[in-house]
Amino acid sequence: RKFFEDSTLAYPLQGGKYIGYADMRWGRQGYWICAAPGIKDPLLPYPKKILDYQTAEYGEYEKSGKYFYFVKITGELRRIEIPSGDEEIVHGVFPGLNPSFYHSSFDISYDGEEIVYTDSRYNSKLIMIENPFK
Repeated sequence: RKFFEDSTLAYPLQGGKYIGYADMRWGRQGYWICAAPGIKDPLLPYPKKILDYQTAEYGEYEKSGKYFYFVKITGELRRIEIPSGDEEIVHGVFPGLNPSFYHSSFDISYDGEEIVYTDSRYNSKLIMIENPFK
């Protein structure tokens, strides 16, 4: 039996009560949450888009499923409460934490108290070499 749509990445949240998913289908791109099959939740009667890919390319669902974390601007971590969709800034200093999927990734601990992230920095120099094949 088909569990979910093609071109999506699904994650069980809060013990299977909700499903968080990244949708890559045209016109629906972004991060979403919905109630799991067989669960009727008046707080979430229909799938809800919590974040668009234009706002943040990369995000992570917390292991406990209570929050979705993302970086909106460099060094600023935010989270969205599930299922309400309320957004708040996570206070702290995160130098090098980048909103780009290609330059940074992170993971939140199960209790939401710690973060591990990569800081990709590029140092390049432009060098001109004249007549290298003489």
